[in-house]
Amino acid sequence: MKKQLILLATSKKYGRYCVAGADVQSGALIRLITSNSDAHYAIEPAQMTYADRTLAKKLDLVEVECTDRSISYYQSENYVLKQNAVWKKLRESSIEEVLQVHPANQSAWVFYDRERKLHQSKFMDFTPREIKSLLFIQPESCALLIQQSWERRQAMLAFVYKGVEYEPFPITDFEYLAAVESVAEGTHKLPKSPHLLVSVGECFEQDKCHYKIAAGVFP
Repeated sequence: MKKQLILLATSKKYGRYCVAGADVQSGALIRLITSNSDAHYAIEPAQMTYADRTLAKKLDLVEVECTDRSISYYQSENYVLKQNAVWKKLRESSIEEVLQVHPANQSAWVFYDRERKLHQSKFMDFTPREIKSLLFIQPESCALLIQQSWERRQAMLAFVYKGVEYEPFPITDFEYLAAVESVAEGTHKLPKSPHLLVSVGECFEQDKCHYKIAAGVFP
């Protein structure tokens, strides 16, 4: 099956890519995955490269070929890429077009509660129809948090959504991380709240929790 989607995330995942976007035909948010469990189903750069050898990026309107859906207990939006299929870039899109295809802020909560992680057992409380792992939102306010330790630097977003203050979400958006690379350690209130594609990641075996992340940031 062929899908045309506006890319909202080409974010980092175990040295590879997590890719998601808005289906221009159905308006649904979908995530593209591979069948490679050793790579945590992430996408290799070669698998998201156009015929002209450029890499797909956020807000590209692309046509890709998928083989099937792949629904799990915590992610309902996954489609498996056809192996060796060449991606086709139709044109560049915009946030304005995204909002026509998929309006923001359609959910009362950002994944069920205000916490930054979900214990694996929590999903037992939901019906398959209630399972969501991708949301497109624009919070009322947002702050960038930069934390620096001896071993790594971490960028996170704290925000208020529908009157509720959320714990900071780690940022996995390559482009945004590069843009804030020189920002000093500390908390920086953003003058205008960005649109965000937020996602629920896979389960960490250490604590049996799924972490919420900011996979696509659109200042």
